Amino acid sequence: MRKLSVPILTLGLAAAVTAGCGSDSAAPDPIEPTVERASVDQDASAEEWVSGINQAGWDFHRTLDGNAVSSPVSIGAAFSLLRAGASEPTDTILDDIFGFPIGDGVHTGGNSTLTDLAGATDGTTTLDINNQLFVRLDPLQPFVDTAAAHYGASLVPMSPNDANAAAEINSWTSDKTRGLVPTIVKPADITVDTTLVIVNTVYLDAKWRFPFEAAYTGPSSFHLDNSADVEVNFMRMDEPASMRYVQRADYVAVELPYQDGDLAMWLIVPDAVEGLESVEASLDATIIAEFSEQASQGQVSLTMPKWEFALPPTDLLEGWLCPEGLCQHAPLQGISERGELQFALHGAKIIVDEDGTEAGAATAIGGTDTSAPVLDLILIADRPFAYVITHEPTGSIVFVGRVTDPTQS
Repeated sequence: MRKLSVPILTLGLAAAVTAGCGSDSAAPDPIEPTVERASVDQDASAEEWVSGINQAGWDFHRTLDGNAVSSPVSIGAAFSLLRAGASEPTDTILDDIFGFPIGDGVHTGGNSTLTDLAGATDGTTTLDINNQLFVRLDPLQPFVDTAAAHYGASLVPMSPNDANAAAEINSWTSDKTRGLVPTIVKPADITVDTTLVIVNTVYLDAKWRFPFEAAYTGPSSFHLDNSADVEVNFMRMDEPASMRYVQRADYVAVELPYQDGDLAMWLIVPDAVEGLESVEASLDATIIAEFSEQASQGQVSLTMPKWEFALPPTDLLEGWLCPEGLCQHAPLQGISERGELQFALHGAKIIVDEDGTEAGAATAIGGTDTSAPVLDLILIADRPFAYVITHEPTGSIVFVGRVTDPTQS
């Protein structure tokens, strides 16, 4: 008989995967933490938390080829939340990769930063960051409380049907990213072993302080390298604007501020057509953070292309984290007795035009619990079925029937 390793479901849900797709019964109420969202700790290690996830995000960026977009805040927040459930040696590995503050500083620093980022939503600017836990097995209470207190994460039961569970996660993700990241997990990512999925989303919608005039947008050549060009639509400022910039030996960085919320885009343009690789190799999160301190103010005339690019759900473990020591099956015993890391995915999309920037990102981290029993079969009778009631000693069929519509009496 086929054996499936699955968790015991303690959320009042029906048993897990069916022989085929079908609808689930009504979901029970979300599990409630025992604490409220923590107030911001003014002594929190926010600066250290930001520095660590910025550098980790830049490290991930450099693993991507060609057009790229990702969100260090999304990745960092998701793994910071995961840190609450990490056990040895996973906790040490996470601290090394993400540069998390020691002790509770990782969570107070995260809470302080995420609270401050929420304040970037102002006027025409929206910056919306959300965390959610989709669960099949009740996590340990300290993990639940940390997720709620420092990350504002609520727990919702995850469908026992793998395809439906993926659909629920993707629906929530799509809603929070306003459709920019419609899919972060595939049904194949959610297996009968999956007991928890941490999902973080980031959504940005911001207008330029100095918008480009659409009437000035037109085609021109973009140099792919020293021997190949493509024609794309370039946006042009109708007149110079007072902007901040940094000039280096091999590149120029210009700050494009947004109207409200203290957000800005830094455009980093190499002097050489084929100079981006060496410029990126010379940069790190600390150097980028110093742009604001070292920038000059002056009249800038800017021309740049419009662009739109999406990063499909990308495995963070295989190409980036596992070589750094964080691999599948890393222990997460702070979440459940025998919790393990199952997957980590990140997807994003950005749209840049004359008006401003719209961008969304999502990070999903899945966990399993190997202490769950091995069952031979799990079945949901979610389609018409027949039944018989028999008397074993005589073999008599006492009742026989079928159910084609349970709502009809």
